[in-house]
Amino acid sequence: MPKKLIAFILGSAFTCGANAAEWYGFASVGLVKAAYFFDWETIEKRPGGITMWLKAVNKESLPDSDGSYSTATKFTFDCKKRTMQQLIEVLYDKNRDHIRTSTRVMQAVEVIPGTTGEAALKVVCAPDFPNKKAQLYAKVGDNDIYAAAKRLLVISDDPAPK
Repeated sequence: MPKKLIAFILGSAFTCGANAAEWYGFASVGLVKAAYFFDWETIEKRPGGITMWLKAVNKESLPDSDGSYSTATKFTFDCKKRTMQQLIEVLYDKNRDHIRTSTRVMQAVEVIPGTTGEAALKVVCAPDFPNKKAQLYAKVGDNDIYAAAKRLLVISDDPAPK
């Protein structure tokens, strides 16, 4: 899907009042089973890597095996080592209600080529990340990632040639 179209879809809703999070959607990550977003307000760049909150929002018809429909995860990405480490994971049900939280810090794992993790790593390890004018991600105009995911995932199902 063209990056400009994704930016339009993400920003197509009106902008609303202040929120605790400032969500951006990845233009090159996922869009098969889920749409992926990151919270701009949580980005921490350090010599050892980049830490931030990501959120995956599943298609309404495709819950994960644990029954969750969305997951907020705090990750650290190590660009030099090409690893990612899960620090916290929060699962939500179809109604966006909390299912459970895991604060067990996972061991850093090598990012597997061709996965969603690699696509996210390429974005967050870009030399100019974070940059609000980048083309690899776009601000969710109304900050409603669930509505943005619904729009993106419906379009990704379109059988028309891309």
